[in-house]
Amino acid sequence: MIIAYAPCIEHGIKTGMSHSILEEKLASEVGYTLLMRYKPEEDKLYLDNKEPNFTEYDKFLNNETRYNALKIKDAKLAEELVLEQIDYAKKKYAYYKKISEE
Repeated sequence: MIIAYAPCIEHGIKTGMSHSILEEKLASEVGYTLLMRYKPEEDKLYLDNKEPNFTEYDKFLNNETRYNALKIKDAKLAEELVLEQIDYAKKKYAYYKKISEE
């Protein structure tokens, strides 16, 4: 099974779909999505992601018009939601890191 972050035209990558690979790389670097693999024969999850740079999380979100739409409509709410999303990403990374170390 593969779970992947695969941007589409509806994400509205500001630099265009020709830069989707860079967007995928940035998504992993900031913790939006994580690189991991599971080996059933070992019953082991491997977290291949480096420690995410959560300080750049907003940079990733700013690359896509789907996230900027809320900033235009309600900047305060957008800021609150970004902080919540960063907190969730940190918890998600810690959870999968813990599992991968067991």
